[in-house]
Amino acid sequence: FLEERENTNYSLKNNSLKAILDLEYKASKSLRFTSQLGLQYDANKTEKFAAENTYFTRKMRENTRYYKDGKYNYFLPAGAVKQNWDNDFFQYNWKLQAAYSTKINKHEIDLMAGTEIRKTEDNTTITRAFGYDPATRRATAIVFPNSSFAADKRYETYREAAPIENAYASMFATASYTYDQKYTFFGSVRYDGTNLFGVNKKYKYLPIWAVSGSWLVTK
Repeated sequence: FLEERENTNYSLKNNSLKAILDLEYKASKSLRFTSQLGLQYDANKTEKFAAENTYFTRKMRENTRYYKDGKYNYFLPAGAVKQNWDNDFFQYNWKLQAAYSTKINKHEIDLMAGTEIRKTEDNTTITRAFGYDPATRRATAIVFPNSSFAADKRYETYREAAPIENAYASMFATASYTYDQKYTFFGSVRYDGTNLFGVNKKYKYLPIWAVSGSWLVTK
């Protein structure tokens, strides 16, 4: 167990940058606008290393055994195995909101409306080095005995995963009216749209609404 730990290595490096910008504008005593922009960028680098005599490498090499010319051969070259995953993630989030509040005699009115837009992008690149020599930092190319082994994704040396992009858009509003600090009526509506809801346009936006009322019996 100790020898296995000494001959294997797993490292993860993360660089992250986040920024938030807030703006506020008061058009009048009753009307206020606010906006917020958020940015995030993450760069993740993962590396796994297994020396030639580790259990991981020996097991992988054993899986490449094939029979030819009266004897067993291995197409995985002798040496260590080094695997790297490079991931970049970026997202932005923008909000815009307006709020209006006023009181006229016994009438109180509160209105709020806004929108929010968010988008994420995720990219991953995978590289593998077989027959790797830590001293020279060089790998050995695999010579596959047939096309079936060559199509096995476990022995890919380079692959770019399909980019993952998701977008979100929301619109929302609330309104409330109170009379004489006793009777209150409230309503809200929200629309959320995203490509995650499917390709059909009628499912891209999900509406949510609610209405309610209250009576303060103590008054």
